[in-house]
Amino acid sequence: MRNIRDKSIAECYCCANTSFITLGTRSETLSNKKGLYTFTFKDVLCESCTFIFSKQRQLKEDISDYYEFYHSNSSSTNDEECKVRYEYLKNYIEDEAVVYEVGGGKNSSFTKFLKSKDINVRNLEVHDRWPSDEIVDLVICYYVLEHINDLSGFFSNVNELLKVGGLFIFEVPDFYKNPAASLNEEHVNHFNLTSISSIAHRFGFELVSDSFGQGSRSFGSVATLKKIYNHENLSSIGLPRKFDSKQYEQISLDMQKAKSYYKKCIKYRKNLISDIESICRSAKSKNKKVLIWGCNQNFIRLLSTLKNLNFHYDVVDSSSEKQELDYFETKILDPNDIILFDYDAVLICATTAFDQIKDIILDVASLHQDCLHGVDFASVKFKLSMESETRC
Repeated sequence: MRNIRDKSIAECYCCANTSFITLGTRSETLSNKKGLYTFTFKDVLCESCTFIFSKQRQLKEDISDYYEFYHSNSSSTNDEECKVRYEYLKNYIEDEAVVYEVGGGKNSSFTKFLKSKDINVRNLEVHDRWPSDEIVDLVICYYVLEHINDLSGFFSNVNELLKVGGLFIFEVPDFYKNPAASLNEEHVNHFNLTSISSIAHRFGFELVSDSFGQGSRSFGSVATLKKIYNHENLSSIGLPRKFDSKQYEQISLDMQKAKSYYKKCIKYRKNLISDIESICRSAKSKNKKVLIWGCNQNFIRLLSTLKNLNFHYDVVDSSSEKQELDYFETKILDPNDIILFDYDAVLICATTAFDQIKDIILDVASLHQDCLHGVDFASVKFKLSMESETRC
């Protein structure tokens, strides 16, 4: 297992403030095609714009190596997500507009979808050399900004690529919709409307709408920014944004909500681990195995727990690529090669396919439905009111 090296940053990328509230430290184990990697996140809350982010930023050489061997080099956008994104973009794409999708992968399914609609769209990766002799109408990106270590450099690049009046449309996990989906994987940035408004102001944009719209994924929101100034002419870069009294009132509410949601999210994950430990101990007491369905981030989060319990389990995944991975302590099996009657319980980590997997298991095995358990560390949903309570 390799530790991803990092360095600390001193100011908020969204508003340049330097006063933060510490929320907590998280250690995440993640994987690519080469092996397992440990990331450390020191999460803080900006006292000025309520941006939540990790003060620890991965070194460029380490994170570049990690993403070079990522499990997929294209964005896994399904047909319904493509349709939702396109319906939103139709309101802004003019005839003969030049569009860049950033961070979707060289084989982005959404880029292919837009091309099928005769839209002049091109791919650009975050670490590519950005065009210096081209001015475009629209830049789009989906579930990319939460991964970006250098938001200042990224927003400067987008500003430079766009014409004045051009639009930057993006989707990000919305921390207030589902904090666990935001506090997930390699994510170092966790957005809300106030922090989006602040970073827009800082880099020469303005919000086209004063609200986060529903994104193409349940945990995400879409924002539309319009370029007002060229970034090299901005006096606001490096200066904290000033807020009016109404905005300060919203910031105060956001800070309370952010601290509460973060705490509940961490507690939820601890409770989930405790539940899984009970399931595994029960199987061990019967001298039976547990089946884990899905070699993904949910499974990887269980690795230390499974090792400490010292009991027998198998892992299956339908992906032939995952079955070839050789750095786990157990071999990743094909679901067609197992005998379901051998297991006391099934932990379904592939939660997006939970119903489909459940039906497959119940069709061929005598396992009771109560023996099937969904494992999803990235799903803690709260109502927007501070009074809401959840299991966690």
